[in-house]
Amino acid sequence: MLFWLLLQAATQAPAPATISGKVTSAQTGAPIIHAQIWAEPDGHSGELKRAVTDTDGKYEIPGVEPGA
Repeated sequence: MLFWLLLQAATQAPAPATISGKVTSAQTGAPIIHAQIWAEPDGHSGELKRAVTDTDGKYEIPGVEPGA
């Protein structure tokens, strides 16, 4: 039974993650509104994920596969 549990744990793919952050001006520290953020897939497989910053310069890209 222990072998089966270890085998199953080893074969599970890492879960998708969420990338989040804030974009600000290097000169003033003010938030950058409507900046486009992209997470490109590794290689030619996968889906291009993107987000646009809000009025506070914050963004969130959910469902990013490991290695993207």
